[in-house]
Amino acid sequence: MLIRSKLSSEFVRCVNSPRTWNVHPSTHSRGKSIKPAIIPQNILLDSFSCQAIALYIGDGKRSGKHHIECTSIDIDLVRLMREFFEEYLLISPKRIFLYCRYQDKLPDADIVSVESGVCSSRIKFYARTSLSKPSFALQVASTVHKELMDYLYDVVPTLSLSLPLSKSFLQGLFAAEGCINYNRSERYLVSLSFYLHYKEAKLARRVLYFLKAHGVAARMLFEKKNSLCIRITRWKNYFACYRMQLFDVSDRKLLFSQQVLARTNFSMCSSLLAKKIQESALSQRKIARQLDRSPVTLSLIK
Repeated sequence: MLIRSKLSSEFVRCVNSPRTWNVHPSTHSRGKSIKPAIIPQNILLDSFSCQAIALYIGDGKRSGKHHIECTSIDIDLVRLMREFFEEYLLISPKRIFLYCRYQDKLPDADIVSVESGVCSSRIKFYARTSLSKPSFALQVASTVHKELMDYLYDVVPTLSLSLPLSKSFLQGLFAAEGCINYNRSERYLVSLSFYLHYKEAKLARRVLYFLKAHGVAARMLFEKKNSLCIRITRWKNYFACYRMQLFDVSDRKLLFSQQVLARTNFSMCSSLLAKKIQESALSQRKIARQLDRSPVTLSLIK
């Protein structure tokens, strides 16, 4: 699937090759400081680019007009975005910078460079006492590409994506905004959630639509602190999420999901045992106490 690159009238496009444009500011643009750039005439929308665009929707910065910025605590996601910028948007590596913020120990520049793919000369380190984990901000100094990325931000979620592409979009968005809510004391999975800003209700409805197409039922809830939550409960929906590899883009969340499965208490019983439990005069909480299981887990017995 291809998307035609679209820019405002502030830019003039000239054919650079059969597949690329050379873009420079028009005479009535915002200023002469805008640098020319080469962009693709059409952007390929495949599994990888859908993941990257959804990741940018979750972790990207919309404010400002001259820089693209995507922030994450996961360096593997930083690498994914860098590859997308270079391979799909044709951004020169010379325009890509990585800003690493840390608390106590200065990270090794060579290791960060290898894991992110950003040249060590373009990596800057800043100490921040308020941080519990290092964070990485990938920044691109290009007004042209910033406008192009904003266009993709707005358009891609509205498209009629195929099942493989919608799956990739959900994977990328969960890597940025997804949460695995796990009760450690009782060892059960409470819910899976996407957290968005309360003004992103339109995006949330598209996420619900994509989830439904993959057999996942979810609810949209408005919470405190300007937060909008898409919440997924019940094991049949969790299994559908596992089948669609929802957690696989982020190494950290994939590992945690595997740990959750290993730690979770499951009630494995025959239909006869389930029938006896349902017909019992005991309450669900008393049965759970006798079986050393969570009441929530027992509620899944059919």
